[in-house]
Amino acid sequence: MVAFKNSYVMTNRTHPWNIVFDIDPLPGGAMWFYMAPSPYDPEPIDYQPVAQSPSTTPPAPFLAALTADLQAQGPSPQLTVLIHGISNLLSDTIGGLSQVGNGLQHYGSYGGLVVAFDWPSYDEIESGLDYASGLYSFPPTATSGSIRGNVNGSTAAFGNLLAMIAGLQDSLPGLQVNFICHSEGNYMLMLGM
Repeated sequence: MVAFKNSYVMTNRTHPWNIVFDIDPLPGGAMWFYMAPSPYDPEPIDYQPVAQSPSTTPPAPFLAALTADLQAQGPSPQLTVLIHGISNLLSDTIGGLSQVGNGLQHYGSYGGLVVAFDWPSYDEIESGLDYASGLYSFPPTATSGSIRGNVNGSTAAFGNLLAMIAGLQDSLPGLQVNFICHSEGNYMLMLGM
């Protein structure tokens, strides 16, 4: 198995560490790019933003580190993007990345790299209240203020993530890309695609 050097999380939360208030998507498809200096690190405090402000493209140090971890796999690298469901804050996403990455590596003999895309979901109470409201239309019209609104407001950021992945595939021929989605993460993938 490859010993990756870093953990990677991309989030389009306006205020990534907020627990209840201001849980909205960044405008214009921007994202924060976070790294921790060890593979599948479970400690949220270890994750630091790579740049001082969000952007629509990955900062050079983030992209260089990610590319190096993919190249370390050899001629057939794999990248798996984890997309969470509802009731997930950024700290929950980091915990999920740690569990899935370590689980696939140790129990599934998966040699690829797992990274996380964190869209602005609410915590458990607010998620339950939002879903219990029963207000829903397809396609969603709002771009924030509800779970489905936040998913809809995250589609531009998800498109920028896909553009980053396409660039990686251009520079790393043979890169295989997988997505693992939980619950509402499938809705994020559907709208984002």
